[in-house]
Amino acid sequence: MATGSHQRRPDGFTGGGIAARDWHPQFAKGPFKGTAVLFDMDHSAATYGVADGLAQQYDRLFLLTPRTQIARNVNYCSAIGVYRRLYEANVQIVLAAEPVKLSSNVLTWRNVFTGRLVEIDDVALFVWSTPRLADDALAVAIEQTGIETRRIGDCMAPRNLFCAIHEGEAAAIAL
Repeated sequence: MATGSHQRRPDGFTGGGIAARDWHPQFAKGPFKGTAVLFDMDHSAATYGVADGLAQQYDRLFLLTPRTQIARNVNYCSAIGVYRRLYEANVQIVLAAEPVKLSSNVLTWRNVFTGRLVEIDDVALFVWSTPRLADDALAVAIEQTGIETRRIGDCMAPRNLFCAIHEGEAAAIAL
């Protein structure tokens, strides 16, 4: 089974929004008025690619992260480029922040150290890039019928593409 994974909703967050993997600039016909907010718990190059696209399509972009810096999972030289592009696009980078709720186009976020609540007005889109959860419901259902299965890739444990390819090859060789 190689049924993939999905990004989990931010813990305790209420309101609408979409996962970063579900947002794509070609489906969004911008530019849009208003503000986009991207919640970054992933810190990968893919997340900053989404940030670049959102910054081009919305009047304002806020990038929230619970950490004290961004681009932790990007090599140093690439991280310099991430910072440069985000700052050139006037992205508001908010550190030590986690989203609480989105209601009536107002996003409330909380400082992870103090608990202080802050609001962002005119929010047209909220996107999260969070750790992934295995999409293994199909595997569980098949295993319950007694059919032997082998989980590979993100279905077994969300990781990077190279791990998934290696596991796929190992599964094929084992057959």
